[in-house]
Amino acid sequence: MKKDLAFVIKATILYGFFAAAFSVVGIFLPERQYLDDPLVGSLDIQHIIGHIVWGLIIGAVSLRLRYFLLAGSFAIIIDSDHLIQLLDIEAIGRMGHSIPFGLLSVAVLMVVFGRKDYFLGVTVFAAMLAHISFDILAGSGNFPLFVPFYDDMIRFPNSSWFVFLLVGIALVLSATILARSQSIRKKKSASKKSNQ
Repeated sequence: MKKDLAFVIKATILYGFFAAAFSVVGIFLPERQYLDDPLVGSLDIQHIIGHIVWGLIIGAVSLRLRYFLLAGSFAIIIDSDHLIQLLDIEAIGRMGHSIPFGLLSVAVLMVVFGRKDYFLGVTVFAAMLAHISFDILAGSGNFPLFVPFYDDMIRFPNSSWFVFLLVGIALVLSATILARSQSIRKKKSASKKSNQ
C-alpha cells in the first residue's frame, strides 16, 4: 500500500508538471489568444470532485488500487495546463486536453517509471479521456484536440461525454483482460514445467 501511494504521488507530480510545461508551447502557436484567469469562476468543488470521480470510474476497471488512484489523480491534475493563464499572456488554452499531449505523456511516464508498465500508459491516456468527458458533461466542450498540429478548438456536443468515458473504460478494460490472460498463460506454463 505504501509503495503504491508513493508511486501515485510521484507519477501525479510528474504528470502535472508535464501538463503545465506542455502548455508553454501554446505561447508560440498562431491561434493563440488572451486567456482568462483560471482562478476566476472555474475552480469549484463540484468540478474538482467530478473530474476525480470520472477518473476513478475508469481506474476501477483495472481492478488494481495503484491504477484506480492514478486515474483519479491524473484526471484532475491535467488541469495544471491552465497555469499558463496566470502569466497574463496570449497562448492557446487547454493544451493538455489534446491527443498529442496524451500520447506524449504516455511515452514520458513509461520511460521514467518503467517501459514494461503498459497499465501506466493506458491509465495516463484513459484519464485524459475521462477529464475531457467530464468537461463536456459540465458544458465546457471546446478542446484543441490535435494541438500543436492543428490548433483550432473543436466543439463537442454535450451528449458526447459518454463516448469519451466509454473509450477510456474500453482501453483500461482491454489492458485488464490482456494482463489476466498473460497471467493465466504464465501460470499454465509454470505448472507444465513443474510437472515435467
